[in-house]
Amino acid sequence: MNYNGVSRKLTQSNLENQSIKEKKVLGGLNLNFRNKKGGVNAIFFIAVIVILLIVWGAVSLIGNSILKEINVDFQNDTNSDAFAKANLQQTTTNYPKTMDSSYLVIMLLAWIGVVIASFNALEHPIFFIIAIIFVSALLFIGAVLSNFYEDLANSSDLVLSAADFPITYFVNSQMVLVVLVIVASVIITMYARERL
Repeated sequence: MNYNGVSRKLTQSNLENQSIKEKKVLGGLNLNFRNKKGGVNAIFFIAVIVILLIVWGAVSLIGNSILKEINVDFQNDTNSDAFAKANLQQTTTNYPKTMDSSYLVIMLLAWIGVVIASFNALEHPIFFIIAIIFVSALLFIGAVLSNFYEDLANSSDLVLSAADFPITYFVNSQMVLVVLVIVASVIITMYARERL
């Protein structure tokens, strides 16, 4: 009748079950914000989203410009096969639509992910002040990156490519507004959860 051994096994089993439940991982990022700094973690996740969106837009823009130049040279080459020319032309035509649509999908999925993650956050009111400071820094970073993207898109080499990405250009040029909307949805989610 060793009750200590039984209770110890039950306690260890409960801890293992709890640790399994806490390992909610999405894309390598731990989205379980069940700690007392949930809002701060959500803001860092939003910062990752902002940087990802700006980088995705810049890489898409530069890639489209390079692909257009390669296509023009390839189409003018008399030694190239007609089938290869047609395939490269189709790829050049489809690239902007594909990358622009994937940009929108990435943005929406990341937004949904951060809202779901913020629903799980346990936020202590003292961290709200820290979160406001981080949001201010995030807005500044969003403005700087938005200006970077607009300068890149309006450069003489890439201005024609930027016209092929209307969704990417709109979102990246309005990044401060996008950050505000995402932060507002996170705040609403975190504090609406308390009412449930």
